[in-house]
Amino acid sequence: MKLKNSLIFLIGLTFLSCHHLKKNTITSNDVPKYFEPTVESLQQYKTPEWFKDAKFGIWNVWGPYSVPAVGEWYARNMYIMDGENKWQIQGPHHKKVWGDQSEFGYKDFIPMWKAEKFDANHLMKQYKNAGAKYYTSIATFHDNYDLFDSKYTRWNSVKTGPKMDMVKAFQDAAHAQGLRYGATTHLARSLNWWTVNKGTANKPYDGANPEYYDLYHPPYDYKNPDDKHIAEAWGTMWNKRLKDLIDNYELDLLYFDGPIPFRKKGYDVVSHFYNNNLKRHNGAENGVMCIKGWPKESGKEFSDVALMDYERKKAGELKLNAWQTDDHMGCWGYNQYAKYRPTNYIVDKLIDIVSKNGNLLLCLPLKADGTHPEAIDTFLIEMGAWMTLNGEAIYGTRPWKIFGEGPKRKEAKNHADMASEEMMDQKDIRFTTKGNSLFAFQLGWPENKIMSIKALGTKSEYNSKKISSVMMVGSNKSLDFEQNDDNLKIKLPNNQHCKYAFAVKISFE
Repeated sequence: MKLKNSLIFLIGLTFLSCHHLKKNTITSNDVPKYFEPTVESLQQYKTPEWFKDAKFGIWNVWGPYSVPAVGEWYARNMYIMDGENKWQIQGPHHKKVWGDQSEFGYKDFIPMWKAEKFDANHLMKQYKNAGAKYYTSIATFHDNYDLFDSKYTRWNSVKTGPKMDMVKAFQDAAHAQGLRYGATTHLARSLNWWTVNKGTANKPYDGANPEYYDLYHPPYDYKNPDDKHIAEAWGTMWNKRLKDLIDNYELDLLYFDGPIPFRKKGYDVVSHFYNNNLKRHNGAENGVMCIKGWPKESGKEFSDVALMDYERKKAGELKLNAWQTDDHMGCWGYNQYAKYRPTNYIVDKLIDIVSKNGNLLLCLPLKADGTHPEAIDTFLIEMGAWMTLNGEAIYGTRPWKIFGEGPKRKEAKNHADMASEEMMDQKDIRFTTKGNSLFAFQLGWPENKIMSIKALGTKSEYNSKKISSVMMVGSNKSLDFEQNDDNLKIKLPNNQHCKYAFAVKISFE
C-alpha cells in the first residue's frame, strides 16, 4: 500500500513539475533581445515605431568654432594657409583677424565661448512649436571637444568654456517638451582630420606643443606604419568616450558622422547603445542608431545593423526601410556670411523625404552666445504655422505604393552638387498614407485651381478603388472631384488656404 501511494505521489509530482516547467519555460520569442558586438547580432535591429511616426527633427551644430563665426570646420581650416578647396579660406582670415596660428590657436577660442544667452528650454519650445518631434545635439565635433561632463578629457564644456553640461541641458529641455532626445558624435575622424594643426618644423603651430596633445592629438601620419599604435590608442579612447556618453545620458538616438568606425571597437559601442536603451525602456526597442555607410566585411556590405543617414542628400526612390536625411538651411555651425534657404524649400524637402519613407533632421545654427540668427527664428514661426495645418498628412504616416508623380528632378549626389539641386513646384505630387486614408501633396498652387492625379484614375495600375470623398487638410472642407479612367481631378478653393505646399485627404468606397 505504501509503495502504491508513493508511486501515485511521484507520478503526481512529475505531472505538476512538467506542467510548471511548461508554463514558465521561456520560449525563443520571450527571450529579451541582447546585442553582441558583431555584424550578425546587430542585424537583429529594428527601427522603432516612434521614429517612423516622428518624421521631423531638429539639431544644432554648436561649439567653440562658433566664436570666430565662419563655420564649424574653422578648427581645421584655420591652420590651412593654401586652401585645398576654394571654400577653405579661414587660414588667411584667421591670421588677419586673430593673429598667427603659432600664437593664437583653436584652444584660445575655448575660454571665449561663454554661451551667455543660452536657454535650452526656450530653444526647445521653439523647436516643438515648429513641429519637431525629436531633437539631437552635438556631443562632440571633429574638434575633439566634448559638450558633456566627460571622464576622459579635460577639454569639455563643463571644465572649460561655458562651464555647462550642454548635453544634459538639451536633454532635460527636450524631455520637458515631450521630444525624443539624441546626440551626434563626429569624434572618430578627429585624429586624421586635425593633422594640419602642427604646422612645419620651421613654422610650428600651437598644435605642435606636447602640452596640448590631448586636444590636438600627437603627430600622426596614417601612411606611416610606425604610427599604427597612435591609431589603436585613439580607437580605444573613442570607445571609452562614447560609452561614457551612452551610460550617463538618456539617448534615444545616436548619430555617427560616417560608418561604424574601428571595426570591433565600433560594433562594441553600437551594441552598448542598443543594450543600454533596451534596459532603460524595460526591453522595448527605442534606440535609433544613424550611420552613413554600411559595414563591410570581406568586401560584402551588411545592411540593417542601423539606420542609413543621407547627409544633405536624400533617397531618389521609395525605400523599404526607414532612413534619414540630415541637412541645414545655409550652414552647419554658425557662419556670419551664410545665406539661408527659404521655408518653402524646407517644406518641399520634408514632404519628398517623408513620401519615400524617410525623416528630415534639420540643423539650425546657434551663435556663440546661444541664440539663433534672426532668419532662423523667422523660419521656426513659418514652419510651425505650416505644420499646424498640414501635420495630419506628415506625422504617423507611411509611404504609399509610389512616392509621387511629376517630372524627374535632378537631386544632389554630394555636397558639391547641392547648388544644382532642382526646386520642386506645382508639377510635383507626393503621397503618404495613414489608416484607410491617402494624402496627396501638391508642392505648389496650380494656376487653374485643379489638382490632377494620374495615379488615382480608375484604370491606373496603382488604384482600382472608387473615391468617396476628398477633404482639404487643415481646413476640413469637402472638395468637388471627378474620377475618370485617366486621373482624379480635384477642384480647389479660390483662395490658397496655406503658404507653400498643401495636402488633400482622400477616402475610398
